[in-house]
Amino acid sequence: MTAARGVATVAAAVGTHGVIGGVYAWSVYEPALRAQHGFSRLSAQAVFGTTIACFALSMLIAGRWQGTFGAGALLRVAAVVYAVGYLLAAGLGASVAATLLGIGVVGGAGIGVAYVSALTAAVTAASGRRGLITGLVTGGFAAGSAVAAPLVASSLESGWSVPAAFAGQGALGFFGLMLASLWVSDRSAKRRPSAPESGPRARWQFLAWSAGGLFGSSLAGLTIIGALASLAAGSDRGPALGAAMVVAFALGNTLGRPAWGALFDRLGSLTAPASLGGLGLAILVLASSPSSPAVMLVGSLVVGFCFAAGFVVYAANTVRRLGPASMARVYPVVFLAYGLAALVGPPIGGALRDASGTPVGALLTAAAVALTTGLALLVTRQAAGEAWPGTAGPRPRGSVREPLQLAHAAAILAPGDDATT
Repeated sequence: MTAARGVATVAAAVGTHGVIGGVYAWSVYEPALRAQHGFSRLSAQAVFGTTIACFALSMLIAGRWQGTFGAGALLRVAAVVYAVGYLLAAGLGASVAATLLGIGVVGGAGIGVAYVSALTAAVTAASGRRGLITGLVTGGFAAGSAVAAPLVASSLESGWSVPAAFAGQGALGFFGLMLASLWVSDRSAKRRPSAPESGPRARWQFLAWSAGGLFGSSLAGLTIIGALASLAAGSDRGPALGAAMVVAFALGNTLGRPAWGALFDRLGSLTAPASLGGLGLAILVLASSPSSPAVMLVGSLVVGFCFAAGFVVYAANTVRRLGPASMARVYPVVFLAYGLAALVGPPIGGALRDASGTPVGALLTAAAVALTTGLALLVTRQAAGEAWPGTAGPRPRGSVREPLQLAHAAAILAPGDDATT
């Protein structure tokens, strides 16, 4: 692959993630859905939770198709599925059932297919610094919400109905993903090396280490996202400070992804426990200084920055240990931990806030989860591939050729099947 083609593929992957990252702007729809379409808070959050769950599940299916059809074809499928989901919800009047089916199930599936296809194409195109590439691509996902939220808000404020806004988002997603599909490389469909036998214990230890770390990071971060506005309510600046804290969190989340990717290229899997330690300490700072606007803004920024690592480190480490094919075949299994955390974290945070009347309990719980998970990852770091299974020494750099890495990636899920690049 030429350097220009590789740059185009990475740029298209960043753009793809920017388009589908608009899913995080869902909360902007909630007031209009409640006022005009009879949604409750529970039903609105059920749509968002379903979207994230279907997003994670569809990555498993798309990952197995990557080697057969290639990234470009899958992005075109994702464009159609994503648009159909939003247009279905719009055409049926944005009722609870139609929105749950259209945006939650169908739209979520389109997001998952696009996410893993574009990310796999980018890391396959990159010959080095794959941590940074992973961070840049997933940073596009974080930035997408910052762009989509004001667009949706301004559309609704200018008189658009919710169904019209749904249709507009679906149309923009369709054209954005279709355009990206023209620029990604389909190199991932070309090679299918066979998979030799591999030790199951080491494979499952690696998966457990990665999924456990992503779950702990996501659970802590998602719990905090729901507590930011209520934490600001105790200050004299109220909603204005809460909105600023959300923006600070989003900024940290966007900037943190490429930064953690670059750090991973230098420090390896040590970045996982380091990010969790930073996340836990930043949350403790928020819990201890609820009356200081400056501390809360800086704390929100750092929380977002450390939270971002979860979407970079485990993906990049999977590729480093198992090769580019693992992004399509193995990483979706790890990413299921994020879907589970999305279903568990926000309800836990809400229940703790309801029980105590303050967000401090949710903050302390999130900090404990982050710090405990970080310590566990540090103690069991050998499972991340820093050393050969059963030895104490460091893993020899460059001692495993890429075809063997690719074969191990396939063997994790289906020993004896072909791996896909």
